Amino acid sequence: MATVPVINTQLDTLNSKLDKQNALLEIMAASSLESLKSDWEGLSLLADSGLFGDAYEIGTQFADTWTDVANNNTAYTYPMQLNHVGDVELEDGETLSNRPFLQAHYAHPFGVQFSHQRAFLMVAFKVASALTSGSTYYFERALDSKTISFKAPAAISVGEWITLNNNNIEIYDSNGNLKYTTPATIGTGTTGTSLGASPTLAAGSYYFTHSTSTVVSFTTTEQLEMGDRLGYWSSKVYPVTSDGKTVGTGLTTGTSTSGTDLGTLAANTRTTTGTYFLNGSNEMQYGWNRWKTSAIRQYLNSDGDVGAWWTAQDGFDIRPDEHLTKKGFLSGWDADIVAALKPVKVTTYPNTVQDDTGGNTPDVTIDRVFLPSLEQIYATPQKSGEGEYHEYWKRKVGLTAPMAQGGTYPNAITYAVEAHTTAVSVRLRSAYRGYSHGTWHVGSSGAVGGYNANNSHRFSPLVVL
Repeated sequence: MATVPVINTQLDTLNSKLDKQNALLEIMAASSLESLKSDWEGLSLLADSGLFGDAYEIGTQFADTWTDVANNNTAYTYPMQLNHVGDVELEDGETLSNRPFLQAHYAHPFGVQFSHQRAFLMVAFKVASALTSGSTYYFERALDSKTISFKAPAAISVGEWITLNNNNIEIYDSNGNLKYTTPATIGTGTTGTSLGASPTLAAGSYYFTHSTSTVVSFTTTEQLEMGDRLGYWSSKVYPVTSDGKTVGTGLTTGTSTSGTDLGTLAANTRTTTGTYFLNGSNEMQYGWNRWKTSAIRQYLNSDGDVGAWWTAQDGFDIRPDEHLTKKGFLSGWDADIVAALKPVKVTTYPNTVQDDTGGNTPDVTIDRVFLPSLEQIYATPQKSGEGEYHEYWKRKVGLTAPMAQGGTYPNAITYAVEAHTTAVSVRLRSAYRGYSHGTWHVGSSGAVGGYNANNSHRFSPLVVL
């Protein structure tokens, strides 16, 4: 009797192999594996069978076309290679096994900012008396004699901040981190408790002190309303509307201290202790390195039109440059490809200086298209847990241990989709965790390094079938 379980186990293993073989034969009978490589519905069915990795070798390319519809419908041959076969989790918690991870073999034909340079100031209300959870409050806006009403989603403490972003009220804690977003009603209603006049920044002369102790002065000619923000790049200060999308004329800057002092910016953290809500100077100059809120993530997962694929993620956000000229990435693929993509959970660790000071709390996003992490390209991560090492990259770099941070690996170079001998830098989604503004990338030399989020680098995106 003791041998029966062993016999049963052997039979189960044999039956499993036969089932896989029969399923694969059925698929091959319906359509050859070669012709199936351009049939995205068929590839999706093969992925559902769990046999994708049995049918195709790592590195196999599946050729198709990506079209830059905002640029005279310029079409590019855009092969996707089989990088890896592994498990993924869907939004509802279901785990799918043996799913193929495909990555663009070449770099996208143009770059997109990971994040635009961020505002250094948002016009916000500093809470002086605690607000009660569930109670209704409103601001009185002199600009148009309207009120801005909202229901407190939780208790709001003294020293926290309230602002307006995309017709939503946002509440920030005393460390400058976004806690809650709740709908705002802009109208004439006065139900609830008045918080007085909505905050403004009057037209006039101002200055702030950079984290490097440099003074930046400027003069505004129009009043800024609640939720409006100020950015600083290219040696000018820019007023930006409360949706983050309209950037005004740049204001000339100087070094005068004769105006109103807005305060001093820290390098990587937000300053909330004074009269004004200030961002860190690195985000102000170089953008934000958080994948969850990034502009490039919005671009990759949208088919929106020019000017319609990006939304400000918080009160410091400013639209990326490409929002004005490009359509969302998914608009360039045929509907059958997009339908084959699985929206999967993607884990990314944010920086440790502003977003995750404990260093151990990842962001989990649901993405159809995403950038690879350090781990997924077979490089040593700052924090493990952003995905498995991909077999394609392990084989391509030809190493027995992951690529080192800061090392240069010619076999890791990615080439341009429109010029296959031109090496280009490509973005990763992993944050350069000791700073608020840097993300990892692989340079045109094959160097694994960090780069500022505001640069419009190219990328080779990942998808899961």
